[in-house]
Amino acid sequence: MIPGISGMSTGQIAALTTAQIQAMDTGDFRTLKTDQIAALSTDQLAAIETRDLVVLGSAQVGALQIYNSRGLLPAHISAFTTAQIKALTSDQLTGFTAQWLTSLTAPQVRAIDASDLVQMSTAQMGVLLTSTANLAALTTTQIRTLSVANVNALTTAQMRALTTAQLQVLTSDQAGALTTAQIASLTASQARSVTGEGLGSMSTAQVPVLIAAAGGVGLLTTNQIRALSSTNVAALTTAQIRGLTALQLRALTSSQGGALTTGQIASLTTAQATAVDGSALAAMSTAQVPVLIAAAGGVAALTPAQVAALSTANVNAFTTAQIGALTVAQVRAMTTAQIASLTSDQVTALSTAQIAGLTVAQTRSIDAGDLAQMSSAQVGVLLANTGNLLSLTTSQLAALSTTNIAAFSTAQIRVLTTAQLQALTSDQITALTTAQIAGLSAVQAGAIDASDLARMSTAQVGVLLASPTRLATLRTAQIAALSTDNIDALTTAQIRALMPAQLQALTSDQARALTTAQIASLSFVQASAIEASDLARMSTVQVGALLASTANLTALTTAQVGALSTSNIQALSTAQMRVLTPAQLRALTSDQARSLTTAQIASLTITQAKSIEGVALSQMSTAQVPVLIAAAGGVAALTTAQIRSLSTASVGALTTAQVRTLTTAQMRALTGSQARTLTTAQIASLIAAQAIAIDANALAQMATGQIPGVIAAAGGVSALTTPQIAALSTANIAAFTTAQVQALTTVQIRALGSDQVRALDTAQIASLTVPQVKWIDAGDVAQMSSAQVGVLLSNTADLAALTAAQIAALSTASINALSTAQVQVLAPAQITALTTAQIRNGLTTAHIAALTTGQLVALTSTQVAAMTTDQIRALPF
Repeated sequence: MIPGISGMSTGQIAALTTAQIQAMDTGDFRTLKTDQIAALSTDQLAAIETRDLVVLGSAQVGALQIYNSRGLLPAHISAFTTAQIKALTSDQLTGFTAQWLTSLTAPQVRAIDASDLVQMSTAQMGVLLTSTANLAALTTTQIRTLSVANVNALTTAQMRALTTAQLQVLTSDQAGALTTAQIASLTASQARSVTGEGLGSMSTAQVPVLIAAAGGVGLLTTNQIRALSSTNVAALTTAQIRGLTALQLRALTSSQGGALTTGQIASLTTAQATAVDGSALAAMSTAQVPVLIAAAGGVAALTPAQVAALSTANVNAFTTAQIGALTVAQVRAMTTAQIASLTSDQVTALSTAQIAGLTVAQTRSIDAGDLAQMSSAQVGVLLANTGNLLSLTTSQLAALSTTNIAAFSTAQIRVLTTAQLQALTSDQITALTTAQIAGLSAVQAGAIDASDLARMSTAQVGVLLASPTRLATLRTAQIAALSTDNIDALTTAQIRALMPAQLQALTSDQARALTTAQIASLSFVQASAIEASDLARMSTVQVGALLASTANLTALTTAQVGALSTSNIQALSTAQMRVLTPAQLRALTSDQARSLTTAQIASLTITQAKSIEGVALSQMSTAQVPVLIAAAGGVAALTTAQIRSLSTASVGALTTAQVRTLTTAQMRALTGSQARTLTTAQIASLIAAQAIAIDANALAQMATGQIPGVIAAAGGVSALTTPQIAALSTANIAAFTTAQVQALTTVQIRALGSDQVRALDTAQIASLTVPQVKWIDAGDVAQMSSAQVGVLLSNTADLAALTAAQIAALSTASINALSTAQVQVLAPAQITALTTAQIRNGLTTAHIAALTTGQLVALTSTQVAAMTTDQIRALPF
């Protein structure tokens, strides 16, 4: 052992003698670093004991210098472990000479990484594979890395050394490079192992040799058969074709099946022909299939599975004779796509036995056009199966002839789905017998298309509607499709069986076709279901029959009531009037309300009278309204909605006694136009509570001449509410006397708008009291004219009473117009309230010079900062 060897430099390592190298033990070699290993010379490498070499790790082995196969001895190479061999790099392996390569054992060769093996030269590989043991030791991954040249260079002896596993993984390039001599040298077992990618790439020159090596085509595996290229399949001799087993024929792929020549197919035995199926048969052309059928001994000889595998083109090419020759099992095996591809001639060639064997799915796939060409006998057999009948698509059902439809039994009719019934054409529907129609269920009757129902005969409709259950299930569209004759033919029992929605669906013409007997039989629920627009078109006689029943009358909807003609309304007796509901009376139109006689109005109960309102009431005449008021129990009994609905003429016609009975709520309900029509006598008759109840909006629309009367009735201007004060026009404000102005409360003063304040004349402003002045809104003060402000400020008491906000609202012109005496009246808080604009632009130097000590102290720094130089100089400090 050499102490500290792992710490030596590469130069020191290179300086070690061979004796020293040999003196190193395995522990020393294990501690060598990769750069120290790389520094070893050829002599040093040759001196390494084999026992020491085998302890080197993978990284150490990868660092060994090859020196063109000098240094290490062949014995060293042979001593490498498989792990060390695997650790060799591509660069190291490509430096191996023939001497080193021949030193490698079979396990070592097997350990070479496939990615490294592929980097070795053809010459190296030739040397490496000289040993059949080495060749046989190659993994399947290594085999696939061999170059074409290496494969092509293999001797027949080497070929025979290849394992079946190796032969199975040959790439297409490797297999394609094999010579016929190489292939011929293979044993039968080897030949039968060449498959997949390799076999698929072999040429037509190689494959016959492989077949011969395998012992004949019949000995190829099914995987080999499936791997043959289409070209190789087409190149098989008829003798070889006849040598194929049933299993091999069943293994043919679609491309192989399509590649078979007609000569090959014709050479097949009956057993072989019936063995071809699956994807191979599906890929055969219309030229191939007839030959196959002939080889099989006719179309009937094909298996059901073979028939099912045929392409639609081949099925479509069948003659009608061939179609007729198919067995029931063969027909039943056909796919829905094949059935759908059949021509009309082929379909009509099917026997009743064949048709009887069709599945539900097959029946559904028959083309509608082909179904239309089938005979009644064929259709009868096809649809004798309830499952088949139910499976028919709507287009198939529509394709059936009227003869086919008329031949349906009542049992068959009853199994038709609603979708199928809806799919029937008008001609098919009209072809239904009365017996068939009588067999329809209520659900089926409801499924008949409305347009088809409209074309049915009176006899057919009569049978359809004979069942109350069927009649009750008819859809609204179906009801609307019935002719007026159909409607007229309905019995009163049938009429009473109609659902409300059905009655609502009646057209105007149908409604007009109803007889008085039919109408009289309607229940109140049915009566309320008649469409308002239809009711409007019914005759007076019909409406009379409908409303003869008080139950029907009270059941009418508001829309129906609104649809009645004025003649219908005028025809109502007082007894009928008294059964009308409040909602119905509220629904009266203006024309209907105007048409009411005073006798009809007088017959109304209090509740009914109070129900007439809105447009209807507004259009009633001055002769009708008093009668309505009396019926309601007096004007005070009218609702606020009714008060609001009265016409201005009706309001103007109220007596003073009636006006005095109006409630405050009714007074508040008056509209502006109604308030404007009040006479001076009516206004004078108001009590205070009524006057102050007038809505501000209504008061705003009253004439200037009416307002004094309202004020008087209220008990003076101070009695008016603040909304009323705010609603007065500027003309009304300007008309106030100074006494009335002084009577205004501070709250009323506060309620005045800017326009109203501006409307006050100087006399009215001069009459304001100090408390009133303080309540003028600052915003309104800002809108006052100079003349108004001048009068307001001429009274020092008023001036002194101004709030800080009011002071700040004064214009600079108003400030400028103040006398020095007036300025001195201002309190310190008022001085502080002056804006910088008022200070700078409003106050004169005379004003500033006249300021008192208290006023000077009240000036803020901001105010002083806003003063001009002249104003500063005028300060009386």
